[in-house]
Amino acid sequence: MRIPAKQSNQKTEPIRKDDRKTSSGFNNQRQVDYVDVFDPSESKNIAYATTQKSPAKTEKQVWPPPYPDFPVTDPNADYVFEYEDGEPVTLAPENVHVEKRKKSKCGSSDFMCNKRTCIAKNFVCDGERDCDDGKDEKYCQKYLDEFKQHNSSRLDVLEKQKWENVTFATCALMCLDNEKINCKSFNYRRSDKACFLTDENIGSSGALKDYYPCDYYERKSTSFSCSDMHKCPNGKCLTSEEICDGYDDCGDRADEKSCRAEDFGYSVKLSKGQSVHEGRVEVTVFGKTGYICDDQFDIVDANVLCKELGFEFGAMEVKGNSYFAKDLQEHHTLYMMDDIECLGNETSLMQCNFAGWGIHNCADREVKHVHINLINLYSVFLKIAGVICKTPQETCTEGFWKCDTGNECVNINFMCDGIFDCTDNSDEADQYCESPTALRLVNGTSFNEGRLEVRHLGIWGSVCDDDFNEDAAKIACSQLGFAGSAVIKKNGFFGKSKGPIWLDQVSCNGNESSLEKCTHWDWGEHNCDHEEDIGLICSNILYVEPKRNSKNVNGGLSGAIKNLNNRALSPEPVSCGYQKDRIFLEHDDVHFRVVKGSIANPGDYPWQAALRTKGQDKTAHWCGAVVIASKWVLTAAHCLEGYPKGAYVVVAGEYNVDENEGSEQQAFIEEYYLHERFREGHKMGNDIAMVLLKGNGFKLNQDIQPICLPDEDVDYERELNCTISGFGSIENGRSAYSHKLRAAWIPVQKVDVCKMAHIYGENIADGMFCAGNLSGGVDACDGDSGGPLACLDNGVFTLYGLTSWGQRCGYANKPGVYVKVSYYKKWIENIMKIHS
Repeated sequence: MRIPAKQSNQKTEPIRKDDRKTSSGFNNQRQVDYVDVFDPSESKNIAYATTQKSPAKTEKQVWPPPYPDFPVTDPNADYVFEYEDGEPVTLAPENVHVEKRKKSKCGSSDFMCNKRTCIAKNFVCDGERDCDDGKDEKYCQKYLDEFKQHNSSRLDVLEKQKWENVTFATCALMCLDNEKINCKSFNYRRSDKACFLTDENIGSSGALKDYYPCDYYERKSTSFSCSDMHKCPNGKCLTSEEICDGYDDCGDRADEKSCRAEDFGYSVKLSKGQSVHEGRVEVTVFGKTGYICDDQFDIVDANVLCKELGFEFGAMEVKGNSYFAKDLQEHHTLYMMDDIECLGNETSLMQCNFAGWGIHNCADREVKHVHINLINLYSVFLKIAGVICKTPQETCTEGFWKCDTGNECVNINFMCDGIFDCTDNSDEADQYCESPTALRLVNGTSFNEGRLEVRHLGIWGSVCDDDFNEDAAKIACSQLGFAGSAVIKKNGFFGKSKGPIWLDQVSCNGNESSLEKCTHWDWGEHNCDHEEDIGLICSNILYVEPKRNSKNVNGGLSGAIKNLNNRALSPEPVSCGYQKDRIFLEHDDVHFRVVKGSIANPGDYPWQAALRTKGQDKTAHWCGAVVIASKWVLTAAHCLEGYPKGAYVVVAGEYNVDENEGSEQQAFIEEYYLHERFREGHKMGNDIAMVLLKGNGFKLNQDIQPICLPDEDVDYERELNCTISGFGSIENGRSAYSHKLRAAWIPVQKVDVCKMAHIYGENIADGMFCAGNLSGGVDACDGDSGGPLACLDNGVFTLYGLTSWGQRCGYANKPGVYVKVSYYKKWIENIMKIHS
């Protein structure tokens, strides 16, 4: 069959003109009939076409001729040929020949010494005289004269026969005088004298490869000169019908590049956009219309497309993930082009490199959902590329930058990337690309306060308040010339910026020389809007605003003014919800899209506890838990079913179960209290439990600290920065728990989203909420139950949720379901009051 240039996991047939035969031979190729054992001395026994003249006689040469020895340990000698099915060659036993030398009963395929004796062909030209008259060693060089030799090369095709431990002259005879195959060439591996016969040659396959351990021999009488034919760069010969037919016959699409649009019936357009300059890309060839797969389709490719469509400024933006194809719910989508690679100087997409018409590995992804009435629903996620082409504009929209001349706008992320996007090349000008980074405060009532803005690439923009910590505020104020502490103002307190949002997820350790040295996402990468622009009040006084929900161990409010730098010196913390040294996960990444999350650093989650079950000589992880006081932990009620309280031990301050870190403490259970309405109205309803520890419980320090509890009326619908943590399973469907504490940041979903039919519907009861990315990825899993969902609230971490249940782990539209801690605030306080 015809093999497309690109193999893929999804089997697709190329789009083509017709269903012409795909035999590897050619119409003008002659079949050769062999009449006897090849003997150059007898004209009647010539084993090639009778129109071929007999080779001229040459003087007798010493046989075998001198040949350099190659060590058997040649590292390249241990190779295996692979073919279109990806499997190595497996030759049938009858095609691997090992025979006795002299025979008295001759077969048609044997070499005849005389009328009474013969030998197997693999003993001809082996350097040993087997025939009485030496006939078997007489014409060896002449056999080779029938072939053209290519040193250190092999024809990478499926071989038909293999002969072991033979000379190359013997191999030549095997090819010349073969009754089973129409042998046209052979590969000869020098290190072990292996001979591989094929029924193809360079002209039919174009498969000659450089390969040091082998030499390739092609039979002259069956070679193609490619006269009156198209010759591919690899030497393969094509007929005129095979040019511009939709097939990649050459293997590098050389036969399909210099074609006219009318050869394919090619046309391209943008469809389903709000205007003519945007939409999904639809390509038509050979009377069929399909799409472009968004794999590797980038701005360079889009530029070629837009200019082809008449938009002289090229492309503004590429839109993947079927942005303009939300109306489609197709199965078996026809992707007409995939893996497009344009240089940028082409005048049409059809001139770019790509896999071939209709050849792709861009499979639609189908996700099954179970509706509340047990009806199976399906969503199909397509990967259709879309494009927004540039049009002349007086002003640019947010996220775009106007070129110095004309009315041309480019994506701000394309500035100073080494590629000219503006027609006047101003997006790569030194005045922008070499402009130093700077900070300023704007829109405040005094010189030391305002919205924080940063200049990057000569353009002033804002900073998102997501995870912007106190150390980041101090670094920024210090960079602006202010000493001392800083007060953070979130939610666009000082108004909205009109520039780009340059920085997001900024987190500092406190020892950086500038804000840009801190951990942050790439410049211009964010998931914010200008309502989240960060503001600062810089001061020379160590002042910190009162923090809502920040309570001391005895329940009183923490002071509004205190020296936070001295907090670490106290053996007992005076407040809740602080991480050790008040730093965030330095390497945490909300884009980390796998169940296992990232490994937490010691001190990052001092409120994390684990419920473990006791064995004969060790304990085993069972569930997560949360420290809310020295003698109290919270967990999920279903974690305490099945075992008596004496079977459990509670561990805190642990980050690696395989190491003694010096921070671990363990306590035994005095009593536990399941919610009295556990499993009422819902299998996982009221899934919360309080655990009272024996003795003094945990000794609170920097490594073990309580988390804050939320107010009863706290708003779960606003934008929250929340983190989950635990030792649970790191792979969906497997119960192998993590030996290291893992954590990740996830978004809290609104209750209306959680209750959508394709998510959880009415299964979300009072006292529950869901959190996680709807596209799947980071999620709590088996063994994380009872663990914390902690949200950063006014500078401290507050326990908004307990891990409760979910449908599988990390699946799209199946975020984790959590206990809504604020809903049970009175119950928690009542249990502590009664039993403390």
